Amino acid sequence: MGSSATNIDFVIRFQGGGHGDGPSWVERSLKASMLGDYSAKPNRKLVQIGIGASGKLGQKPPIEAVVSTIRSSVATNEQQGVICIFGNSEGGRMAVDLGAALTTAGIPIEFIGT
Repeated sequence: MGSSATNIDFVIRFQGGGHGDGPSWVERSLKASMLGDYSAKPNRKLVQIGIGASGKLGQKPPIEAVVSTIRSSVATNEQQGVICIFGNSEGGRMAVDLGAALTTAGIPIEFIGT
C-alpha cells in the first residue's frame, strides 16, 4: 500500500479479576498525554480492546474474537500496524494465549507483557 494508507495499531489488555469488556481497561493504563501524542500522528488509528479476564481463563471465545477483530481490520483498505498485548493475573495467561493464536494465524506481534 502507498504511504497514505492508514496503519491500524492495537493495544489489547486482559484485566485480571476484571468483569466486563471494553476499551476503558486500556484507557486506564495509558496516560492521557500518550494518547494525545499518538492522535497527532498522521495515517495511524488506535484500536483499544479491553477484556475483563475474571472467569474467562481457558475460554476460546474471547481469544477468537480478538483475532477476528484484528483480521477484519487488516482485510480492509487499512494495514496492520503494531500489536501490543498485556495482561495481569488471569489476564496474563490470556495475553500469552492470544499471542500464541496470533502467531499461529501469521499475525506479527510487537509486544506481550504480563
